[in-house]
Amino acid sequence: MRPIAVFVHLGKSPVTHLWKNLQRHADLFPEIETYVILDHLIHVKNIPDGINLYMFKRESQFLNEGTFNAHDQKFRSGFWRFSLERLFALIEFHKEHPQRKILHIESDVLLLPNFPWDRLSNSEVPMWNNYNQDRDVSALLYIPDYTRHLRLIKNIQAKLDENPKHTDMTVLAALREDDNVVCSLFPSLDPQLMDMKNMANVSNSDLIEKVSTGNMFGNGVFDGAAIGMWLTGHDPRNRYGKLLLHDSSPLSSGDSLVDPRAVGYEMDEQGHLYLVSKNTGTRVFLWNLHIHSKSLKLFSECWEAELRRYVVLAQSTAEIPLFKASVLGEMFIQSVKERTFLRFVLGLPFVHKMRTRLSKVKRSIISRKINNENRGAIDK
Repeated sequence: MRPIAVFVHLGKSPVTHLWKNLQRHADLFPEIETYVILDHLIHVKNIPDGINLYMFKRESQFLNEGTFNAHDQKFRSGFWRFSLERLFALIEFHKEHPQRKILHIESDVLLLPNFPWDRLSNSEVPMWNNYNQDRDVSALLYIPDYTRHLRLIKNIQAKLDENPKHTDMTVLAALREDDNVVCSLFPSLDPQLMDMKNMANVSNSDLIEKVSTGNMFGNGVFDGAAIGMWLTGHDPRNRYGKLLLHDSSPLSSGDSLVDPRAVGYEMDEQGHLYLVSKNTGTRVFLWNLHIHSKSLKLFSECWEAELRRYVVLAQSTAEIPLFKASVLGEMFIQSVKERTFLRFVLGLPFVHKMRTRLSKVKRSIISRKINNENRGAIDK
């Protein structure tokens, strides 16, 4: 039996891309039983037909308020808290369907039409995505049954007890490094397409082997974050509306294990996306894309035409700067509603630069004063 697809949105923040993604998902995969987990009724009216609802009750025995005290509760309406708390929402949901396999899909993850549902069903270990040596990603998080899920959540709680500052990304990486934890990674490299290994990245050989051995999925790979971010841009909220396609900075720095610049991109008539070796012409499927930019067109009924546009743009690796004024406007309105306007203003790029310069001037003045005082002490 194929897994239940599970999306999660916690908190009151608007999430337009999720509702579009759910509609696209229902249209593309009508045979897949799909749920969205919410904790606020204000969102219920947005759920498309064909999508089931589960209300998160926060009844997990592992969940307590102290779990999140080490995180900034005000950043983007509780982003860090909710990113971590969704792992506990999933175990509460899975308790209602203990014998079923589940696949958690992040709200901004686009599954492509040939997503390997049947092959995924054959896996009997938890699986998630990788980004680099220190961070894993739950863009896709697969759990084969409730018993294994319970074991996994106990391990997560143990890691959080050891280090309360863990995020969802670092705690998953810690589990992956723990020899006592049985888990696997969705392959992000294909043995036939190792061109995509980022030469600037220093991940150890064990991790490289884990992300490039996925024979059960055949000729294809999954995108944890790097490909979608390079191809369609980062979340413009991170840069106050600025969006940069083909951003090379996380690749040149070695931050990402995968280098999306190193391959070509092709789409066929069915909307299947291929990664193509620039050296040999070898093609492998890409099963999903992590749309960090939250581009609404990519989640709409015209997603295929929009993705083809990005594929054409990817023929050149040149960076393409864009600006989304609507995103900046939404950030302003949200800051007023949540009483974080001062934080919003202080984070504006030109204000941040001004504060940085003033800070340097202040340090320079203090340094001169200390030097003058030291000279005076020596003279005495």
